[in-house]
Amino acid sequence: MNSLDQVREEFKPYRYTLKNSATIIDSSRGKLVLKKQNKDLFPLFNYLENRGFTDYPKVIRNFQDRDLLYEYIEDYSPFNEQKLLDLESVVASLHNKTVFFKSTNTDNYKEIRDVVLENINFLDFNYNILFKNVIYKEFMNPAEYLFARNFMYIKASINYCRDNIHKWYEMSQNNTHERVSIVHNNLSLEHFLTDTNRKALISWDNYVIDTPILDIVNLYHKEYLHYDFSEFLKKYLQHFELRENEKILLFVLLKMPLLLPKTDFTVSDTGKVREVLDYIFKTDALIRPYDSPQE
Repeated sequence: MNSLDQVREEFKPYRYTLKNSATIIDSSRGKLVLKKQNKDLFPLFNYLENRGFTDYPKVIRNFQDRDLLYEYIEDYSPFNEQKLLDLESVVASLHNKTVFFKSTNTDNYKEIRDVVLENINFLDFNYNILFKNVIYKEFMNPAEYLFARNFMYIKASINYCRDNIHKWYEMSQNNTHERVSIVHNNLSLEHFLTDTNRKALISWDNYVIDTPILDIVNLYHKEYLHYDFSEFLKKYLQHFELRENEKILLFVLLKMPLLLPKTDFTVSDTGKVREVLDYIFKTDALIRPYDSPQE
């Protein structure tokens, strides 16, 4: 008997609604959510409960075929700006309640530095080619002109990332322990439900044990275009204080420019160039209060 058959037998459903990868079930015992997991999440939820973190949907049944039956939470948050701040408090709580120190060594830090440097150098190489392809043109189209005029800001971000990943490595390489926590690794406003009584993170399939800053970087990449993150970051750093090397790595990962995977521009690419520049300017403004030299 599969999970859906067991739900029919026990909960007497009368309506099914498919939403993304989940099935919302109206039953004689209220609304439920049935979802297949990519990996076994039941041990994770037990661990989170033991650590005092309960901002996830309550699991009602754990079926053998990796389906989980959850409570249904009606998402009610008419103002996404407020929802973003509510998400901050939940994420900071997750990191605070699951953080611990893990043994590490210089090779681990070197691997992280090398991976980040590889991405930085890849961006630098591609943007240099783009610049060389447009700078000597007598007549530039709007996308080319916008890119050439603002190329110095792209280079400044790349140089910042390169300089600071070396600074991070010099600061971290002799540490024998690093802070890690449960990282949701799939944060977005869509994966955060709020109603009058409950807040819950959903879609935990990608969770990992790693540096907490990954959650902030991933969320920012998904939502930066629509919301101001200044208050989010301010409150997060108050609720979960980062060490200096963690903060440097966070800013490096945030400051890395978006990729323009092209070797030439057409007029229709103006919006894509604008998006790259908007990301740079918005991110510069976000981290400037924390990254400026102290008087």
